[in-house]
Amino acid sequence: DKINFKGLRSIRTLRLIRVVRVLRVLRIFSDLRVMVSSIVNSAKDLLWAVVLLALFTFVFGVSIMQMTAVFQQENGKREEIDVLYGSLYRTARTLYMSISGGTDWGDAMDPLKELGVFMGCAF
Repeated sequence: DKINFKGLRSIRTLRLIRVVRVLRVLRIFSDLRVMVSSIVNSAKDLLWAVVLLALFTFVFGVSIMQMTAVFQQENGKREEIDVLYGSLYRTARTLYMSISGGTDWGDAMDPLKELGVFMGCAF
């Protein structure tokens, strides 16, 4: 029952060499580690910004949709208004496309001018 101490010592030495190599690699990627850490730490703030954007889109979407629905009830349906603002989904999509560059905001605002000057300015 002899224990091979020479073999254990060589395994320990190999582990030490591996740890030193990993530490050297980590020093090389320290900038990358800082950037990844910054992104991970800012994820909470990004999430709240997205929630706030969704809340604003929802509130303005419901308001615009309600005003266009009342306008169409009183004055008859307008195809252009119905396509852009006929449902909450369409209204939110139009608002999102307007702020993200998916469509020109002037094209989205033109049908709202029929509702009055306030709607055109508010948009």
